[in-house]
Amino acid sequence: MKKLWELIKSPSAMALVALFSLGFAVFQQFYEKKPDVLIKTEAISAVFSVLQSVGGLQVSYAGQDLRSSRQALWVISAVISNNGTAVIRKADYDNVTPFSVSVMGGQIVEIPVITSESTYLQESLKPNVVSNRIIFSPVILEPKDSFRLRILVLGPEQSPPSLKAEGKIAGLQAFSYATPDAPYASRSIWQMATQADVFWIQFLRLPIYFLACLIFLIVIGIASAVVAQQASTFRNWRAKRQRLRSISDYRQGENMVWEDRALSEIYIEFGEEALGKIKKLLDKTNKRLILIKQLEPINQNGNFDTLVKHATSFYRSKLLDELEKRKLLLFDGIYPKWASGVPNALQNISTFLSLDLESIAKVVARKDISFEDDGWVSISSEAQRE
Repeated sequence: MKKLWELIKSPSAMALVALFSLGFAVFQQFYEKKPDVLIKTEAISAVFSVLQSVGGLQVSYAGQDLRSSRQALWVISAVISNNGTAVIRKADYDNVTPFSVSVMGGQIVEIPVITSESTYLQESLKPNVVSNRIIFSPVILEPKDSFRLRILVLGPEQSPPSLKAEGKIAGLQAFSYATPDAPYASRSIWQMATQADVFWIQFLRLPIYFLACLIFLIVIGIASAVVAQQASTFRNWRAKRQRLRSISDYRQGENMVWEDRALSEIYIEFGEEALGKIKKLLDKTNKRLILIKQLEPINQNGNFDTLVKHATSFYRSKLLDELEKRKLLLFDGIYPKWASGVPNALQNISTFLSLDLESIAKVVARKDISFEDDGWVSISSEAQRE
């Protein structure tokens, strides 16, 4: 988790977020091409209103007494627009179920009036009223194109009429609606957040985009870790095969002592740096033995054992575990004891592979590589172990 967090907060991850945001914007702008027909009812108002009964006052329309029948004349003002990102072409309309708007809860009494800032729409839109349904002629609707519809409706005075769109347009799953009471009620939260038609939706966009970026970073981090792990595994496998080929002829036809075989297997498994590390451990062993000998006269009761350990520390690592498991290196108190054939075996294998162990040991010491991360750095000291 620590490595994953380091990856997430790294400059590379921030660059990925920027690229993701840019890619998302480009995707919305150029690739997510979809129409979105919005029927926005701006106002529904009565042509007249009488607040209280007046004797002798009669209101009628086309011979019908509106007061006695409790009917009213309503004027519906609506704007129909393409709020999407794709053009609606004439070929996108279905001839069997053409685009139309029906009046619910009232009767259309006059041919609707259509106005538009677009000269093309003003001249091309020909409404055809069939029963209570306004059928529009197929027209091209560019993104953000709109036209206004004014309808005179006869309906119950206590129940204002409403509009309902019908028809099939290619690429359009459903019509969107807006009314004065619910300007965005028929639109999903995602549509509102991505289109951001109102100011307050910006406060919603922030957590949505933050969560999306966080999920994106986690997915990228996990994917990168998996890819890196697989790539590392493949590199290690390929390097191991190469080492196996390079040492396949080592001491063939000769009697190979067990130390030779053990070091060969360590080389195949861990590489030439392991041999350099073993050379470094051999040198450290000699230093410890010299120090023990020098302190022997004053260290009869082991009072200086801790000093010896700290002065010549053997760090706990997977390599040290491997050496102990194979009984190549064992400890008797503070005394390190190598198997007798290790120095000769190390010299033989390095000569066969043409390795300069002194140089490799210096590189290993300088890099301070760990067996935990890259194969080598110690995770705890021998002083803790002993």
